This record gives sequence, C-alpha cells and structure tokens, in this order.
Amino acid sequence: LMALNFIMKSENPDFNYSDLMKNNGKIYYTVSEETFNKVNKLKNIKGIYTYKYDEVDTKEAWKTNNFLANINDENVVEDSLENDFNYYIKYNNYPEAKFYLDEKAIYGDGLLNEGENNNIKLTINEEWEEKIRE
Repeated sequence: LMALNFIMKSENPDFNYSDLMKNNGKIYYTVSEETFNKVNKLKNIKGIYTYKYDEVDTKEAWKTNNFLANINDENVVEDSLENDFNYYIKYNNYPEAKFYLDEKAIYGDGLLNEGENNNIKLTINEEWEEKIRE
C-alpha cells in the first residue's frame, strides 16, 4: 500500500490513500503510461484495477473508425454496409477475467476467457483519411 501511495503521489500530489479508504464506490484516476505500468507491477493489492481505452471524437463522425464505433440498431438501414457490420459484431464474446481469493484472502492469477473476437480490423491509411478531411 505504501508503494501505491508513493506512485500515485508522484502522479497526483493531492492523492491520499487514507482519504481513499474512507470513500465508498469506484474512484477513477487518469494516469500517465509510466504510472500505469508501475501500478500494474504491484501484486497482492485488492480492489485496484487498471485499463486502457480509446476515446472516440464524435465531432469527427465522418471518419470510418468513428462510424463503426457507434452503430445504433435503431437507425440501421436493412441491406446496408452498416447493417452487415452490426450483424457481424452483434454476438461478440468480450474478453473477461475472473479472479478468485485463495485461503489467505489474496487474489490469485485470474482465469482468462479471450472470447470470440469478431471485431472489424481497419486497414485504412490514416494519411489518406487526413487528406480527405482537408
């Protein structure tokens, strides 16, 4: 816990682990990649989860990757490319990890289910996409 406190204080000087323990519920922090890697190296600390995500800029709705990131069932036209994509990824099994406590109440290595990944992989040249935007 001391290591976590030092790591987080280097990222956010106002971080205080004792104040964190007083709060109920989930608390989110945005951290640098260096801090992310340091926290991931910590073992046997319960209740701390890290993840990465890509944020979609909806102002750039014309971009193919943004178009595919937000397929809405209600507005999909039958026999359209969007409908085909929606059907293809609809039954994706998302990766999940399940963790269990051992006899010392320490989380062990989790069981990882990769799931069936039907996500669409884009092979669009970003330079071309930027030229189209201009």
